[in-house]
Amino acid sequence: MQSYYSAIRDFHRARRRAALEQIIARFTGKSADLLSYDEVRKQLRAAGQAQRGLQEIPLDAIVGSVGRYTAYGSAVQPGHQPTHAGGGILPMIARPDNWWDCKSVGSNGVPIETEHGWLLINHAYDHDHIYRLGVVLLDLDDPTRVVRRPTEPIFWPEELWELRGDVPNVVFSCANPVVDGTVYVYYGGGDSVIGLATCRLDDLLTFALEQR
Repeated sequence: MQSYYSAIRDFHRARRRAALEQIIARFTGKSADLLSYDEVRKQLRAAGQAQRGLQEIPLDAIVGSVGRYTAYGSAVQPGHQPTHAGGGILPMIARPDNWWDCKSVGSNGVPIETEHGWLLINHAYDHDHIYRLGVVLLDLDDPTRVVRRPTEPIFWPEELWELRGDVPNVVFSCANPVVDGTVYVYYGGGDSVIGLATCRLDDLLTFALEQR
């Protein structure tokens, strides 16, 4: 797993490449911008509804997708720093006084919409670089506002293949689909294997609402 600072360097390197592409585009007259969703639909002459029972998903129903094409160039390089929660800025920071997320935090899978807010599974690590998963509840209308953030984690390395691996002491989730009220959390263990953890959505929401 890349370190946080290595990831930041890679991001800024990609931004420099994107800036160079914009300069070249000015000289060549060939745009380096991605097309907007509406422009893609127009050029493809897309129908209002897909065939075989599939339906279109409104763009604004996809978390963080509206207007995001403007943040990237045609080579999918980040053109500018996101400035809002939908653009990738996590609305919380590490808590220096809290034992498990005192060093660094980050988001994981797509937030889950509930009547109480967006339920977000996040990761964090402490000074010993032990990765754990937690849960955060964000406001439905303004996801930059944190409604609830429990002080305890929900998941941490216990199995041998989580404690050891290419990077030891790591559980890092990548997806958390909900099927029939059960949250399926797919995660990497020790940066070597893929694991699956499950829990009831109502139990996870209760933890977010009631845990101190």
